[in-house]
Formats: sequence, C-alpha cells, structure tokens
Amino acid sequence: MRRELGFADGDRVLFCIRRLVRRMGIDRLIRAMAKVKSDVPGAKLVIAGDGTMRSELERLTAELGLGDSVRFVGRVSNEDLVRWYQAADFSIVPTVTLEGFGLVTVESLACGTPVLGTPNGGTKEILEPFHPELLFRDDSPEALAYTISAVLRGTSSCRIERPAGSTSCSATRGSRLPEP
Repeated sequence: MRRELGFADGDRVLFCIRRLVRRMGIDRLIRAMAKVKSDVPGAKLVIAGDGTMRSELERLTAELGLGDSVRFVGRVSNEDLVRWYQAADFSIVPTVTLEGFGLVTVESLACGTPVLGTPNGGTKEILEPFHPELLFRDDSPEALAYTISAVLRGTSSCRIERPAGSTSCSATRGSRLPEP
C-alpha cells in the first residue's frame, strides 16, 4: 500500500489530517519538519485536508525547502483516509487550541496507527493512558520536532514496530524523554 501511495521502502511516513486553519497547528508541524528532516532523512509528512491556510502552508513548505518531504493531498474520501492512516508510521495531531473529542486521534488508532499529539483537550485524554511519550511536551515546533525525531530514530521508549506490514506502538508505561 505504501508503494501505491508513492513511498519508498525506507520512508518514515507521518500523516496529518486537519482543516487547514491556524488553530490546527499545521504551520508549527511544517516548521518542525525542517528539523525532523535533518534528523531522519527519510521522514515524509502527508497533510490531508483543506482550508484557508493552504496556500500559506504550501509557501512555507517551499520556503523551508521541504518540497520533497511534505506532501499536500487535499480532501480525501473515507476509503482513502483508511489507506493513508494504515500507510503511516504515525499520525500527528498538532492542534494548538480547541481540540474537543479528538475524532482524528480515535480514527487513527482504530486503523492501527499510533498517534503523536499535542497535550490539548481530548488528544491528551486519549493518548496519555497509552504512553506518555505519545504526547508532545507542548505545541511548539521545537517540541514537535524533538518527539517526532526521537520516536522515528528509536531513542524513545515508544517504538514503531511493523510486523508483517502492520503498525503498532508499544503501550508500556515509562518516563518521559529527557528534555533537550
């Protein structure tokens, strides 16, 4: 499935589906990707969804030289959404404010894809019981980059496993990563 979606064998795929508006934190995630890309060269971010910030976010991606690492796919059907979730190593929920129930978090987990998210609203309530390292320290680009890089490099106690092509995340409890 990953090849069908245009990924190479060594790519580390991050998926984010959000309305492209300021409170969703996509600009912070794109800024974080500049650091993630230098730490994990095979890291790729797929952003699904549309909104008033799309042009601004595409410009930011170009300005940061991330054209080969960040892909905008626009709105996706429910069927394709499942494929994107399952192709990803992690889903990212970078919301800055007003995250209510956390539907995208639950959808991703239901598809077998672990989620990294900001400690805001429903996302924190859903992820914290699984593993504390699934939550970013805060919603800054630096915090996002730090945790994403640590998880993708395997220096976090929350590890990606892909037995027989599946995606899972160890749910053992542990201490948080040391601060940078």
